[in-house]
Amino acid sequence: MERTYPTTLEEIEALNADVLYPWQITKYLNANEDTINCAAKAGLLPWAYKLGSRTVIPKKAFINYHRYGQVSAGTIKNPLIEVIKVNDS
Repeated sequence: MERTYPTTLEEIEALNADVLYPWQITKYLNANEDTINCAAKAGLLPWAYKLGSRTVIPKKAFINYHRYGQVSAGTIKNPLIEVIKVNDS
């Protein structure tokens, strides 16, 4: 398998995978794999975790964090949702 190194969040989002690995996000973060692995091991990356010796990055959490500043999109206050809730009352 040839490795592709996405440089934009849109390219990462287009990857056909639910889980990312450090090598896939090195260009986007301008960091090397070792830096990402060490930061994940130290618990400094809210969107990554260690699974044995591997660093696993759920794509949805990574994208939400880099797009909205938090891992879970479910906690984002969406003004449209608030309007729907008010109108449904």
